[in-house]
Amino acid sequence: MDITESFECSHFTQLPENLLKKFYVKDITTPRTTAFTFKDDGFFRTLKRKVKPIWEKNGGSAPTVQMKFIIDSLVTAFFIFMFSAARYNNYYFALIA
Repeated sequence: MDITESFECSHFTQLPENLLKKFYVKDITTPRTTAFTFKDDGFFRTLKRKVKPIWEKNGGSAPTVQMKFIIDSLVTAFFIFMFSAARYNNYYFALIA
């Protein structure tokens, strides 16, 4: 199972990549089955380098106050609807939750 695409898209800093170098075993022997490449001079890494300064200027990986509010609201709504479903034995509340 190859998770290269997920790894590359999820990590904007070099820290995870540098950490993985400690656990390097060997190069793969079978060819990759995807057309995507992640060479340093390729499209994706170039795009990542150009996006990184903008990303860091706008807060980096920290969640914004707005995002925290949305998440907190969703969690609160979930518990309210689940409690209501249990209290009133109503499947509609459980469905909404």
